[in-house]
Order: sequence, then C-alpha cells, then structure tokens
Amino acid sequence: MKTLKTAAACAALMMTLAGASAQAFAAGTSSQALGECLYRNATPDQKTQLIQWAYVTIGKTDAAKSVQAIPQAKTQAVTQKMKSTLTTLLLHSCPKEAAQVLLTDPKNGSIDAMETVTSLMLREKVRDQVGNVLDLQSAGGAASKAGELLKGVGSFFGK
Repeated sequence: MKTLKTAAACAALMMTLAGASAQAFAAGTSSQALGECLYRNATPDQKTQLIQWAYVTIGKTDAAKSVQAIPQAKTQAVTQKMKSTLTTLLLHSCPKEAAQVLLTDPKNGSIDAMETVTSLMLREKVRDQVGNVLDLQSAGGAASKAGELLKGVGSFFGK
C-alpha cells in the first residue's frame, strides 16, 4: 500500500512538472510570436521609437553613462511615448499574440516579447553597420582580416 501511495505521488508530481514545462514552452513561444509580430507590424516611426526606448534603457547603465549621459527628462519623455506606441501596437497590430502572452505568462512573457523585438531591431541595425567596423566589403578585405586573425592565433600558440 505504501509503495502504491509513493508511486501515485510520483506520478502526480511528474504530471505537474510536465504541465509546468508545457506552460513554460507555451509562454516562450507566445512571447516570441508577440515580439516577432511587433517587429513585423511596427511602422518606421514606431521602430524609431522602439530604438529610442532601447537606447535610453541602455543609457541608464554605467557603461553607457561613461560615453554619454541622457537627461532624465528625455528618458521620461521617450518612455512615455513608448507606452503609447506599444499600446497601439498591442491593441491594433498584435492583439491575438498579446492575448496569448497574457494567458500564458503576463509578466515574463511581456518582458521576453520586448527582448525579442529589440533584439530583432538591433540585429537589423548591426547588420547594416558591421561593414563600418570590419572591412568585409570585399573578398580581399575579408581574406585579409582572416589572415591577420590566423596569424594572431598562431603567434598565441607559439607557431
């Protein structure tokens, strides 16, 4: 009888964990879908506002402050404008995805969705600007950089 109770308790625990894992998976996929929807549906002006919000958010870090401090009033203005932009996007462009996030994991799902949309936007901007940092415009430039890198690796290992 004791073994049967233990087995039943283990089965109940496994079902609970499986349910929690499924819910976490659903929350992750719904927040990803919401972030992608926000990115796809944002107008150029809304994307500008998203970038400005990400900029002032990062601007609060010590590393960013050492380059350029952003006045608190500017940060508040950008944040306020972002609230309006995000409300418009959530209610008019991505209501189905927003509702799914609210059902699965409202707090973390919303954070994850914002992380997704800002990551997609950052990726777009980095791709546009990486040529300014690395000379990859020509095959020769890329080959030259690869050769320099290999020389550096070889000298590190004493070759």
